[in-house]
Amino acid sequence: MKTPLPTTTISHDEIVAIITKFYTFLTTYPFLPATAIKTPPSEGWPEEYCDIWRKMGKSEEVVDLLARLPYIDDDNWVWYHDTMPINYTKPLNLRRIKEHYEEKRYVFEPSGVALPPHVFSLTHGKLYGKWVLLDIKARTITELGVLGGVQPAEATEEAKVGGDAWSMYPTRPIKEFFDACQDKMSGKSLVASRNYIRC
Repeated sequence: MKTPLPTTTISHDEIVAIITKFYTFLTTYPFLPATAIKTPPSEGWPEEYCDIWRKMGKSEEVVDLLARLPYIDDDNWVWYHDTMPINYTKPLNLRRIKEHYEEKRYVFEPSGVALPPHVFSLTHGKLYGKWVLLDIKARTITELGVLGGVQPAEATEEAKVGGDAWSMYPTRPIKEFFDACQDKMSGKSLVASRNYIRC
């Protein structure tokens, strides 16, 4: 069993600032225009959106964070290979959640892996990418790879059904994760691809 990380206490505003900084960094490359970053008004995204997000069964703390986050509104951009950012404010995604969430859950969570109410995904990992899971309770990021990346031996079928498998993948504090992403993407090994940064 993985050793728990020390508890970190950062506010929603700090989490929003960290993610906003990372998205702003991505726009310094020619493939993602600054106009693709959609930021909420000062009061947050509309309460109508929050009512829809509650249908996912997530905690109020998750809904509150979703209402404050910026989103990448560009279907052609991925963080890195097979790792597509999820735009929870996109009309199609709002409709999927509102009308057909159970049938469309695979768009928002890795198939076959139950996530608890305090965890949601910032990305869709497709087959060989990563689901970047934000745990609002622990203030951590977990990188879950369906077919690629580290596959924990402890992730049994029982753990998947019980909702524990996600927590067995590599996990770091939120700020540490995004700082590491930016450092890696800024490194000499970076190669610019058509729609993502290949490290």
